[in-house]
Amino acid sequence: MIALKCHFAPYPRRRRWTKGSPTCVCGRVNGSPKPRAPPPYDPWLIAQALGIRCIEVLERLCDAAALEMMIPEDHFRADLARDGFGGDRVVELCRRYRAGIEAVALRMVDSVDAPACAGALVEHVRPSRWRRRQQVGGAPDFAISYAAYSARCRQQGWFLARQLALPKTSCLRSAARSGKVATGREPLALLGGDVHTFRIEALPLADRPRRRGRSAVLAFFIQSN
Repeated sequence: MIALKCHFAPYPRRRRWTKGSPTCVCGRVNGSPKPRAPPPYDPWLIAQALGIRCIEVLERLCDAAALEMMIPEDHFRADLARDGFGGDRVVELCRRYRAGIEAVALRMVDSVDAPACAGALVEHVRPSRWRRRQQVGGAPDFAISYAAYSARCRQQGWFLARQLALPKTSCLRSAARSGKVATGREPLALLGGDVHTFRIEALPLADRPRRRGRSAVLAFFIQSN
């Protein structure tokens, strides 16, 4: 059995040179030493920052390429055009393309044939003590972790508020508590403060840990006429 041992050489520390420092690298001007000032920017840190930024862009490109290979857009659009758009199609499309429920749902919302809708991950949160004191009717205990909006939704300029004040009869509460699919029509606040009515299809996620006995919910928010 061969054991490999490696170590990383530490990056040399920068020294703060002063005019009277005997160890600094000096040139001579008129016979007197003149210390060389260190460069104003650290090239290693700049390269590191640029490298991290490049890695992030590369990861996004790889994710987009992997999604296109797993769920080709032309085939996916044909499936939506033939069988329609909705939360009841997610499980079938997951089996067809062998993809996760979140990837399929976001692909559906991102499709050009999608209606004015949003796909969001809704999770139970514990309001802070300060928020509970500030909110007279009770602080919202559900929040949107991330959301994707269709092209028609972005054109209309409406986006959901992150904190969700849900009634006790909300289908989102029901899906999170029971772990079963729930649907309904509910008024929700937008980011600008307006209230719109949405048709909601809530799909509980079994692969995510439950918080205080409640499942994370992947929900479709479809604009109701």
